[in-house]
Amino acid sequence: MTLRPEMVGLAALLTRTVDPAGRFDIDPDVVQDTLDRHATAVQGARLTGTPHPITGSTTTYAGPHGWADDAVVTDANGDPLTPTADPLRGRWTFDADTPGPVHINGTYYDLNAAAAELAELLAAQLAGGILSFTDAAGESWSRGDASAALLELATRFRARAAADAATTGAGGVGSVSINASEQRNYGLHPGAGWLAP
Repeated sequence: MTLRPEMVGLAALLTRTVDPAGRFDIDPDVVQDTLDRHATAVQGARLTGTPHPITGSTTTYAGPHGWADDAVVTDANGDPLTPTADPLRGRWTFDADTPGPVHINGTYYDLNAAAAELAELLAAQLAGGILSFTDAAGESWSRGDASAALLELATRFRARAAADAATTGAGGVGSVSINASEQRNYGLHPGAGWLAP
């Protein structure tokens, strides 16, 4: 099995999130299957527009992070719109003022829950292997340390997923607050979010 085209960006992001140094050979099929277990199909959810502070025009709309590349943004009548899309970050930008409402149809992935599961899978894989060894240079290594670190990472991701679920409701559908780093990085205002239809 190979990655579906709409999953390539999500799979790469999830792999980098769990294994930023690229130390593990993570099967892309396992990554895709893990993401699929944390997917929610969304039809007609409303994205939140961010008016420009001076002109009042709205060119940027936001939703939660983690959409498949094939998500479709529509106007109130269901007609497709063509913004510049950044589905991994949950941001869609238009060239001109686009008064809302703007809706989205597609698949949203709970990246924190998927990352927790993938970290636990890697920890289990490591726990079943050689626990420690000494290399040719005489340095000792312990795989148990890596397994414990992955389990700790999984715990942190599970806490984030639980916090997101408390904020957004089941499956990430609801209202998502914009934090200060998103305000700086993406130009969104605090308190912005997205709304279910």
